[in-house]
Amino acid sequence: MLTFFALVALVAFAGWWWQERKLHERAVVLARAACKRYQVQLLDQTVALDYRKPLRVDGRMRLTHGYRFEFAVTAMERRTGKVAFVAGNVKEVSLDLVLDEDGAVTDLKPE
Repeated sequence: MLTFFALVALVAFAGWWWQERKLHERAVVLARAACKRYQVQLLDQTVALDYRKPLRVDGRMRLTHGYRFEFAVTAMERRTGKVAFVAGNVKEVSLDLVLDEDGAVTDLKPE
C-alpha cells in the first residue's frame, strides 16, 4: 500500500513539475516576443521565477506566477521586464520602457 501512495505522489509531482516547465517556456516566448516588438535585446535569453502565490479571483483561489527578465536598450544599461500569469493565463507582459510620441523606444528614462 505504501508503494502505491509513493507512486501516486511521484506521478503528482511529475505532473506539477511538467506544468511549471510549460509555464516557464511560455514566459520565455512572451518575453522574447515583447523584446522583439520593441527592438530591444533580451539578456541571457531566459526568465526567472519571481513569485508563486495564491490569489483570490472571482471568489476562487488561483495560483499566480510572476517571471522577471532583463533586457537592454543600449549596451550600458540593464532594465527589467515581467510576465505574470493567473491560473495559467497571461495577465501581464511589461517592459520598463519609455516611448516617444511615435511609439519608438527612447534611451532616456524619466527620473
